[in-house]
Amino acid sequence: MICYKVLLIFCQVVKIVPKDPDAIKKLRECEKAVQKLRFEEAIATSADNHSIVDSVDYESMCMY
Repeated sequence: MICYKVLLIFCQVVKIVPKDPDAIKKLRECEKAVQKLRFEEAIATSADNHSIVDSVDYESMCMY
């Protein structure tokens, strides 16, 4: 959550001083950190999730 707020702050800083190379560099670093966080959240699994393999009823698939 903090990274998202920092990203917004750096976006505002770059709007105020668009030619500042240090601000642009820090904005890019923050964007990468937020992207990494989002990716980690997307692939995270909890212990409550069950595998789809466990929910397949093989007996009902039999044709004989």
